[in-house]
Amino acid sequence: SNSKIIGLTIVNTKEKISNFYLSGIHIIDSWNNTIANNSISVDGKYSFALALENSSYNNISNNVLISNSSYVLPFTGSSHNLIEENRLKSDASNLIYCCPFSIGNLNSRSQIKSEANMIINNNLTSENGLNNYAINLESEMESLNNIIANNDISNVHYGIKLSSDNAIIENNTLSGVREAITLDGENILVAANIIDVVADSNSGNKTTASFGISFNGNNITVRDNIISSKYANAIQFGGNGNIILNNFINTDSANAIYYSNSLKT
Repeated sequence: SNSKIIGLTIVNTKEKISNFYLSGIHIIDSWNNTIANNSISVDGKYSFALALENSSYNNISNNVLISNSSYVLPFTGSSHNLIEENRLKSDASNLIYCCPFSIGNLNSRSQIKSEANMIINNNLTSENGLNNYAINLESEMESLNNIIANNDISNVHYGIKLSSDNAIIENNTLSGVREAITLDGENILVAANIIDVVADSNSGNKTTASFGISFNGNNITVRDNIISSKYANAIQFGGNGNIILNNFINTDSANAIYYSNSLKT
């Protein structure tokens, strides 16, 4: 704990040595660390650029994190981390991922909450965005108070997926995505995001398969967003006490706003 990892260049071209998978940086049971100004590139199937395991109150900033065959920044049982001003890139895997299961040398700490993480001012993209998430904060434990703001997300299938109450998602730009923002929780603010959804004619309002913003929850405010979509609902939602306000929507061959209490997210 209370350590600094700064200014390193790490390149791993091998997947593992013996039974140990080669990640760039893997922090376990350690808090209050600074990981900054590093350049990390890994290639192995279960090799992560940076992984956190029961590691909280870290400052992760100004890093270049690349994983060609696995998750870029997975974490488990980790809270109150500041992840800002990083550039993350993957081939076709999740970029920032609250991982609910053990994989490689990352052991699930799903019995510990991962909450109150701040993900701001990052650039997230992939080479092949067929089935991956830019930011996926799903948690088996109740999660609160996450903030996702001012990120630039491109060329992924799923932009932001959040299972959290009392969260904020604002001022993000999402382009070249099929499912931009998916929410599961209550008391969430989604504001001032710019969303450009890429879908095909097999998507659209009959299957709700592609969309700008999708949720089925209560007391969620969606305001001041700019959403462009074709063959995809711009905003689809269910639940009670929600507010949809001052959004600019440009859509073709789908619904601008679609409401159903049977909507699944």
